[in-house]
Amino acid sequence: MSEPFKPFCHTDPHFDGKCKLSPLDDGRRWQVEETFSYHDGELAVTAPAFLITDLASVPRCLWAIYPPFGTYTRAAIVHDVLYRQHSHGRAVCDGIFLDCMRRPCGTGWFTRYTLWAFVRLFGWSVFNRKRKERQ
Repeated sequence: MSEPFKPFCHTDPHFDGKCKLSPLDDGRRWQVEETFSYHDGELAVTAPAFLITDLASVPRCLWAIYPPFGTYTRAAIVHDVLYRQHSHGRAVCDGIFLDCMRRPCGTGWFTRYTLWAFVRLFGWSVFNRKRKERQ
């Protein structure tokens, strides 16, 4: 008797390394102190040491509800790296952000989809600005 079909098995999404950050004097941006990576079995994204990030790009007036940091901090940094690299389209980058918030970050579904909706609605300007900066 033959073995049943087994789909491609990939590793569970995970991070390698710690997310160590230091605040910058402007009170809005942070610096990644040590390199860390996100892996989902098909993709690896590395957040290099000394990367400057604003974490989750939430307007200050919404910080009481959605602060720039939370369970989604590492996913926001990965998203920043993807937007800067321009190795994928914006929709793919935003989808990776959503997946990363789910697993391994464990962000609740309402927060996860709210933040994802924000980047889908408003991320185009940042994505396009980063593309121009790379040229």
